[in-house]
Amino acid sequence: MLLLPPNAPRPPRELAAFSLVELLVVVAIIGILVAILLPVTGMVRSKGDATQCLSQLRQIGVGINAYVNDHSGRLPGPLSSTQGPTYVIGQTGSLAALLDPYLGQPNTNVASGAARYSPLFECPAAARLLHDPTRPTYLMDDAVAAGSTQSLWGAPGLNQQPMLATAILAWQLYDDDGSALQLSQMWLMQDGDQNYVTNHQVGFDSTANISGLLPMPAHVDHYNALFFDFHVEPRVPNLAITASSQPGGASSSTSSSSAPTPAPSGNGISPTSSDGATPGQ
Repeated sequence: MLLLPPNAPRPPRELAAFSLVELLVVVAIIGILVAILLPVTGMVRSKGDATQCLSQLRQIGVGINAYVNDHSGRLPGPLSSTQGPTYVIGQTGSLAALLDPYLGQPNTNVASGAARYSPLFECPAAARLLHDPTRPTYLMDDAVAAGSTQSLWGAPGLNQQPMLATAILAWQLYDDDGSALQLSQMWLMQDGDQNYVTNHQVGFDSTANISGLLPMPAHVDHYNALFFDFHVEPRVPNLAITASSQPGGASSSTSSSSAPTPAPSGNGISPTSSDGATPGQ
C-alpha cells in the first residue's frame, strides 16, 4: 500500500453536475407550478378585494346613519354622483368630507385646508388598476322621482339640498317588469365605472367626474353595493334595476299628463305621498 506524505496534494475529485435534460425538466416543472399558482393567487386577491370593498361600504353606511341621526333625519349632501378618497374638509359634493367626524379618518394631523385621504372611499380592486387616489371609484344613487329633478342627495351643480331620509319611505319603487321593489332592493352607493354610467344614465349632477372612473367594472362580473336599509351585497350587472314607469304604463309623476323622468341611477321611483321633503321641492 502506497502512503502519501501528509502535505502531498490529493488527486482532483470529479464534480457532479446536472445534465441538460435534467435542467430542462426542472425548468418545465417550475413553469407548470407558476402556471397553476398565478390564477389561484389572482382569484384569492380578487376575492379579498371584493370582501374589503363590502366592508368599506358597510362602514360608510354606519357613518351615513350617524350623520342622518345628527341632522334631523336629513341625508348628507349635496353630493356629487361620483365619490373618491381624496377630499378637503368642507368640500362641497364629497361624502368623505361630510362623514369625516363619524368614520375616524386617519388624518387628525393634516393642516386645515389640506387634502386628506380616506381609504374607505377607494375600492381596493379599482385602486390596483387606477393607481391614482384623486380619481373616484364609487357612485351614489342619484335617482330622481318621476316628473322631478330633485336628487336624493341634492345636486351641487343645481344648488339642491339633500332630502329627508323619511321621505324615501313614501316612494314606490318599480323594476323593469313593473314589479314593486322594497327599500332593501334600492342601492344608495356602489363601486362604479364608465360602462355602467353609460348604460344606466348615472351622473345626474354636473359635478360628477365620470371620466375619472374605470372604463369597466373593477370586480369584473359584479358590483358591490350599499342599500338603503344599510345592508351590503354584490349586484350582478345584468340584473341591475333600470328606470321604468308604474305597472300598466301609467305615469308615476304627480301630473297625469307628464311622462316619467328616468331615474339616472337606474331605480324607477315614484312618490306616493307628499309628506316630508317631497321631490321637486
